Amino acid sequence: MRTVSTSLIGLSLALGAFTLPQPSPAVSSSTTTTCSALPACPTTRTAAYDYIVVGSGAGGGTTAARLARNGYKVLLMDAGVDYVAVNTTVPLYLARATEDPEIELTYNVDLYPPGDKLGRNVTNWYPRAQALGGCTVHNALITQIPHTWDYNTIESLFGDSSWSPTAMEKYFTKIENNTYIPEAQGIPLGHGYSGWLSTQGPATNLVTDPQYYDPMLIDVLTGWEDAIAPINGSDWSTPANDLANGGGIIPLTKNYNNTRSSVRDHIVEVHTANPNALVFQLQTLATKVLTCCETTGKVRAYGVQGAINQNLPGSPKFQTKYGATQALTNFFANNEIIVAGGAYETPHLLMLSGIGDPVQLKANNITTVANLTGVGQNLQDRIELSVVWTLNQTYVLENGCIFGYTDASDPCLKAWDTDGHTNLYSSGPAIYAHSYQSNTSLPYRDMWSMGGPGSFTGYRPGWGAQLTGTHNAWTDTILKAHTDSRGWVKLNGPHPQDTLNINKNLGQTSGFDNDVTVVVNEVKRTRGIMANTTSMNEWVVEEFWPGKAVATDAQLTQFIYQNAWGHHACCTSKMGVSTDPTAVINNNFQVYGVDNLRVVDNSVWANIPGMFVTTPIYIMSEKASDAIMAFATTQGWKPTYAATSGP
Repeated sequence: MRTVSTSLIGLSLALGAFTLPQPSPAVSSSTTTTCSALPACPTTRTAAYDYIVVGSGAGGGTTAARLARNGYKVLLMDAGVDYVAVNTTVPLYLARATEDPEIELTYNVDLYPPGDKLGRNVTNWYPRAQALGGCTVHNALITQIPHTWDYNTIESLFGDSSWSPTAMEKYFTKIENNTYIPEAQGIPLGHGYSGWLSTQGPATNLVTDPQYYDPMLIDVLTGWEDAIAPINGSDWSTPANDLANGGGIIPLTKNYNNTRSSVRDHIVEVHTANPNALVFQLQTLATKVLTCCETTGKVRAYGVQGAINQNLPGSPKFQTKYGATQALTNFFANNEIIVAGGAYETPHLLMLSGIGDPVQLKANNITTVANLTGVGQNLQDRIELSVVWTLNQTYVLENGCIFGYTDASDPCLKAWDTDGHTNLYSSGPAIYAHSYQSNTSLPYRDMWSMGGPGSFTGYRPGWGAQLTGTHNAWTDTILKAHTDSRGWVKLNGPHPQDTLNINKNLGQTSGFDNDVTVVVNEVKRTRGIMANTTSMNEWVVEEFWPGKAVATDAQLTQFIYQNAWGHHACCTSKMGVSTDPTAVINNNFQVYGVDNLRVVDNSVWANIPGMFVTTPIYIMSEKASDAIMAFATTQGWKPTYAATSGP
């Protein structure tokens, strides 16, 4: 039997009997809200939690930890488990982690709309993670701050100086624990040295250590680095290099002992210090944001409904959709509900809760609570492609490395365990990157081209086995950071375990044609580097991907149509002004038309940020935490516990 009560009596019994302060003022002039189908709001402040955060990734995990650190009682809900294993701690095992059945979560994402003008029909395999820490436990570890332009646009849109580059850059300083730039040099550049996110430079010992001496690696890497002038300090994560065109190292989120650093560790640290303030509700699928009707006619969020021990359909643990006999549990909060499920699951949960486009909701038999047509719209991503060359020798540092799970089966894992975590497995997906503006009129760098050992042709089932099983290849991964296409996330049905209709809607604008041309030009540039640099090409057997048969601009264009991918989906709960009919949240992360409800994750951006999204999400979430706590102060919502020290 469902443990759901929709009556005012049931709510009062569940929540107590104190008067609530006024809810957050987040009603847009373009938003229609509907109270008629909702129960009256409870008049109590005796719920078990101050805040409920749905989703424990870069957005939700950061926010929950910050609120709990400041004494608020937070329930952190996630469908995944807390998973600590080789795949989530050893950096280069990221190649294994996306298909680890304990945390795997995948989506099918269509690239082109039905009826595409060129008849293109391509579906990408899109890996996510169902785990405490979200995708931060399996991502590529690359850390890079957003563009200054990302902040400037929001500041200008809202006239809100708290979004200015100067104001926002302090958050990166706050969270970073930099270990690769001397403090005296790094502080003026905006780096931090006491935060919860540890950052390191690339593992240069893999090139300089005599035991790994490898003329082939040295020649290819040196040729790649010398192909473009270095930026100042070779540092991409300083505002001083925001518009710098050139080459630089690729910093990674690694701890002092070369293990992965992520928000998962931060969450656990805060929970351990005060388990009463940060409470985990794992293996629980959020099925609905509970809303009620104020006497003023406003809609307010006051809880979350969840299905315990249920999984999303993209998880290997998923068996079948739960039925009418599934018990659903309600969790209640005194202050606010914070949704942080990511670019796909945040709009999914909002729509399941009646917050979205009324036409789509009606088609799925969901009663409209708030008319927000922008929910699930504005989907953005990168255009990414790789060029892979087969080399004529095996890398010395990869000898015997099979990415195994026991010391007995893998001598490299044994060396990792016994030699201070300093071998191949301590490295990231690439070593050195070229980045530049494809057009000097752009207010940001839009191209990223990173090279490193390995064979990577994109995210598809088995990609990790290809990467870990090939020991004589060099890959240049190309990323077009800002693209013209805008797609969608739509419902396929009203059940929380129905799949989603996700479509990037590529190829429908002239801007997309320009995006593809820019990628074509980068493929030709990187091919030219390999062909014209003797120290590199003397080691090359052949170009494996796309291959020499894909030679002309027209052939490359067709190859990109069929084989490009992206893995930074964002922007489906767009931040915008109240008069924008497609806006979902305001500049304080409050959902229009539903009081006491916020979104804090990668879905909130109006435009895809930076080059890599994890660090921008961390930064944005720290800012959101400040906004949430400032609002709590204005409402007289005091913390339940004393604040604890820490970043």
